[in-house]
Amino acid sequence: MKTEQINDLKFDPKELFNQLMNLMDLEDRPFFFEDTKINEEYSYRVFCYNIPGYMQYQLPFARETRGSMFLIKNDTKEFVSLVVLPMPKFFTYGEQPETEKLDLSKVKRFTLKIDGSLVSSYIDFNGDLAFKTKRSPSQDSFNELIESVLYPELKEELKELTKTHTVDCELTSPTNRVILEYKDTNLSVLKVRSRETGLFEEIHSEEFKNKYPHIAKIIVEELDIGLLEGLSKKNNNIDCKGIEGGVVEMPDGTLAKIKTRYYLTQNRFANLQDFKKRNRLMVEACIEETFDELRTLFFYRKRSENYNAEGIVADMDSIEKQVRELYNPLYSKIMDFYNENKELSLEEYTEKAKEEKMHEYMSLLIPLHKGLKVNIKAFFLKKYGNKIRA
Repeated sequence: MKTEQINDLKFDPKELFNQLMNLMDLEDRPFFFEDTKINEEYSYRVFCYNIPGYMQYQLPFARETRGSMFLIKNDTKEFVSLVVLPMPKFFTYGEQPETEKLDLSKVKRFTLKIDGSLVSSYIDFNGDLAFKTKRSPSQDSFNELIESVLYPELKEELKELTKTHTVDCELTSPTNRVILEYKDTNLSVLKVRSRETGLFEEIHSEEFKNKYPHIAKIIVEELDIGLLEGLSKKNNNIDCKGIEGGVVEMPDGTLAKIKTRYYLTQNRFANLQDFKKRNRLMVEACIEETFDELRTLFFYRKRSENYNAEGIVADMDSIEKQVRELYNPLYSKIMDFYNENKELSLEEYTEKAKEEKMHEYMSLLIPLHKGLKVNIKAFFLKKYGNKIRA
């Protein structure tokens, strides 16, 4: 099967691991990793991001922090193997230097952007097919939904392919709603990427579909390229009902998101220009990573000279800078303390937190020690949500 290259860097899984670890030294901690213990000898290490700036995404391999997962040794923290290699981070059409000048007349493919949750396949330590989210090796609620649609032949094909590749899928269901409503549970294949070469398989080819006929049935739908006619940097969303949008793929492998006006107007932060609530809503929008969509929406709404889209976006830029400078260090401070002290008894752990003057974070640190999920974003909003001003 033919493959397509997304960058010119020679791929080496161990080098990828080392480069991702180098990103952990950046001053404002925009990137991070989380370890999940498997047994006494091994753990999974997942790399992810908080709120990096665009230029930070230009650092070597920085875009591979979208959930890349490795097997490491517990004692030395050394690389053992690459377990999951999802598609890298990509941007909205017209919003960043690399996407604002794309020639859409040369688009190779235009596929549906599904409004669900990204999950990536891997073979777990027991040799079974498993799926991870962006940040976690497993999520029980997702696992149950996925199992409900994996009939034997499909599961067998996915397992065989996952031995050498990562299969990125979008999970949608009535109970997993983001903005759009889905009446049935479905798993849709978005990308298939080799963990040996870093290359993507041509999943839309007849050769792939013949080899994996059951996977072929759930490959993401292709959209009519004609929908892209007339789009430009300032008019960069499509007029189409009922969908979130699409993803354009250029001949060189560049990807870009294009949202629909229909979807953007449903965004819960769509009325961000409300003066009384604007600052608070902008902080929430930033921490929930919806700024790309909102920037697009505001320029679409600019129908007269009196609508100050540029001013709104300038305020968003100001908020984003402040949030990044506060949230990334806060997240690192909490998670660093937890990771460095999680093996202590609860009493020792609590005492050390007091010694290091971490009192205000106890509502997060104690649940973390107990193995519970915590919402650091909600804590941040409570602490800073009404203090940050554009």
